[in-house]
Amino acid sequence: MFKLNRETVELLHINVRTEIHGDIDVTAYDLKFGISLHNSKLEEFSPGLRASLYRHDENRDMIDPESMPHLIHTMLPEKLKLKNEIPSARLVVYEDGTNDEYIVLKGCKVSKFEICPKDGGSVGTTFTVSYPDEYQEYWDKIGSLLKQSMKVDLEMVTVQDEDLEMAQSENTQLELSQEERDQRDEDQLAQAAMAMQDNSNVIDVDFTEEEQAEMDAIDAEAAAIANAPEKKKSRKHSK
Repeated sequence: MFKLNRETVELLHINVRTEIHGDIDVTAYDLKFGISLHNSKLEEFSPGLRASLYRHDENRDMIDPESMPHLIHTMLPEKLKLKNEIPSARLVVYEDGTNDEYIVLKGCKVSKFEICPKDGGSVGTTFTVSYPDEYQEYWDKIGSLLKQSMKVDLEMVTVQDEDLEMAQSENTQLELSQEERDQRDEDQLAQAAMAMQDNSNVIDVDFTEEEQAEMDAIDAEAAAIANAPEKKKSRKHSK
């Protein structure tokens, strides 16, 4: 199945249209991308497609013996339409020059693949990513990328993948909530211990040796917590 991993594409065209869902008109968006691929990528569309369009060099490249740089059929149309379609895909656009996610579109449909095989081994490729109105908040960002090059990930997403991602997200939220509870408990203990320490300075109470030892232990724990905030912080991030 065709996919991209941090590949450079260009956003060639943006189309806004209306889809009819039952009795409701829904706005949808089509993003047409272009990319130059190595002809080995043709195997992701259909096994054997590369060999049907390209042949080996007569003087086989010893560095890459599998190289197939030359077109077999030079009289084919410049562009070939493929019937491939990805019904549900995830598109990630990264911020320029970084690994930070800039736009994330899920549940997209990828279609309208066209290839332009070229002698030498490169294949010009265009495809369209369609997505619904629920991502309207990305409109300004997407509009600013028109005619620009960017790094993207594109891959098919199954229902199982979506369920797993949702479960992982829920687990992360639970973990964060537990960390917050732990931090709150430590803060409350520190405050209570500090209050007890302050009161012990103004109230004259006689304790037994065992009681005094226990109070000293509590005071020492409170002092350690109060004087080591950076340690608590680093421990939290290390989980």
